[in-house]
Amino acid sequence: DGAAARLLCMPLAPGRQRVLEALPLWHTLQRVPRAGELGADLARAVREAAGVERGWSVRHELCAADAVPSGARASSSVHVAKLAWRDRIEALARGTSAERAAAAQHARAFMLVTSGSGAVVLQTAQQYAAHDLRPIDPDDAPSVPEPGTLALLAIGAAALLWLRLRTRAA
Repeated sequence: DGAAARLLCMPLAPGRQRVLEALPLWHTLQRVPRAGELGADLARAVREAAGVERGWSVRHELCAADAVPSGARASSSVHVAKLAWRDRIEALARGTSAERAAAAQHARAFMLVTSGSGAVVLQTAQQYAAHDLRPIDPDDAPSVPEPGTLALLAIGAAALLWLRLRTRAA
């Protein structure tokens, strides 16, 4: 029917898929998320691939602003752009020396720690200037509360609810 073949990738266990990441075309694999039991997830993925069932899909592409088709809306946050570039940088890092140099350049531009780049801990403006780096903007860094903070918030909310119910009962 002329349809292009697709290679699906479904993790059996959580964590990085290091064997698959070593493949030259790792970034082209269609990743299938796990939502529950392996057999049910696999059956759903096959039905979706066959067109029997429609599911949600997320796809990120790197493209120039002038390459977006007319009428299409392309938007991105800095964090989403970093996620898209992370996959591309990892693929470049496994290539030729020129591709590895390009990977390091992109990792530096997006301030990403990858297999081909490292993390530098700097504290002063002079240290940043000496390494030709700029401090990260706090608005660009996604924040995730610590589990202890969430637990404390839940305990506080439960205590307030208990006090309210207790004063109503009295």
